[in-house]
Amino acid sequence: MLPQWNICQPPLGIAYLTSFLRSKGFSVIQRDLSIQLFHDLPEDKKYIMESAYHLNWIHNFFELIYPQIKDTVNKWVDEIAQSDSRVIGFSVFSTNKAITMHVIQKIKERNHEKIIVIGGPQVSRYEDGPQILENEFVDYVVTDEGEETLYELILGIKNNKDIRKIKGILFREGNEKIDTGERQLINSLDTLPFPSISDFPLEYYSDLNIPILSSRGCVYRCSFCSEWVFWKYFRYRTGNNVYSEFKHHFDILGKNNFYMVDSLINGNIKELENLCDLIISDKYLKIFWGGKASLHPEMTSGLLRKMHAAGNRSIVYGIESGSVKVLKHMRKPFTLELAKRVMRETHETGIAVGIFWIIGFPTEVESDFQESIQFINEIKDYVDTVTPGYGCGILKGSELFKDYKKYGISFKEDGWYSLNTTPAIREERLKRFKEECTRLGIKMG
Repeated sequence: MLPQWNICQPPLGIAYLTSFLRSKGFSVIQRDLSIQLFHDLPEDKKYIMESAYHLNWIHNFFELIYPQIKDTVNKWVDEIAQSDSRVIGFSVFSTNKAITMHVIQKIKERNHEKIIVIGGPQVSRYEDGPQILENEFVDYVVTDEGEETLYELILGIKNNKDIRKIKGILFREGNEKIDTGERQLINSLDTLPFPSISDFPLEYYSDLNIPILSSRGCVYRCSFCSEWVFWKYFRYRTGNNVYSEFKHHFDILGKNNFYMVDSLINGNIKELENLCDLIISDKYLKIFWGGKASLHPEMTSGLLRKMHAAGNRSIVYGIESGSVKVLKHMRKPFTLELAKRVMRETHETGIAVGIFWIIGFPTEVESDFQESIQFINEIKDYVDTVTPGYGCGILKGSELFKDYKKYGISFKEDGWYSLNTTPAIREERLKRFKEECTRLGIKMG
């Protein structure tokens, strides 16, 4: 993992790939060079690794960031090019795409025998996977769920097998671009070995919380989201299996702070409650955890109290708007009355409440925005933090991107436009929204 990545968590995707390959007998070295950079930077330079600076890693990497870390990057290239590893894998996100493609080129120039494999959400078929395949320094692109695909690919490379028969890969043979087709997802997540966390320099992470993934995908289909498109459908681990992983990391790492990185931790209420029962019954396992959740009618005060007793201390809800019209266009399934009830009871239970908010949805007009302001005032006593992002983004793969004409969206050099909003309008509304939240005493997430 190259920077910029989370400075509070090790990369869970790499940890899963590592443990799966090791379970098949392969030797794996995993490195989070993002946290290594954060650790090595002088105090007055660490700001470039903060989340608020991430847009510069996407749009201004070579102008603002690369000159400050060039020597470090060259050292990484030398180490990787001279290593004994035949296959080098990179996880690619929007924030590290620029540096990753640069590093890959330099590695290949210094040692052309290295086999470069890239994966991650940024290289899915609907994102940059086909485009990245144009890069002559990339050998293979893993576009789908990675564990089984990467294992079969490395096995194929080792035994000189026909890669065309391995689902979930993009690669080239001469001038021919080959897509081996989509891979069927892993149905039973309980069969996966627990991710390898202990190899990472855990002492380097700021406010470390160990990532736990109890499900993949989402039960909802929000129009602005592309995550459910990547995972295709919702799959979950049993409460028993997740409980066993909590115990495993607690015993091996000696850590008790966790964060569940699911799209939503309550996609299966029954398994969530079972997990809580198991944690509560274990008098030795003293842990604290948080996660994102949907505003579900079954998030009752009884369940919330049980979650708190099991160590849950924070929940972030994706409310996104206080306008009934906009929520309908977002395909949000809850009412504002339900949202208010769940947040109030979460707060009363002693669990910190965070909310996500989207400013400038394509159909949002000023009156909708004012309804959001009014709703924020109504729930101010129940909310600890709000994360409004940088205004509504149009993600590839989302319904907003695929059906942009339906929402009146057009794309220009300075951003996207609709009949109701422009980049300038979104920026101005975001400013007003933040000012109102600050006035109400709600912290920015």
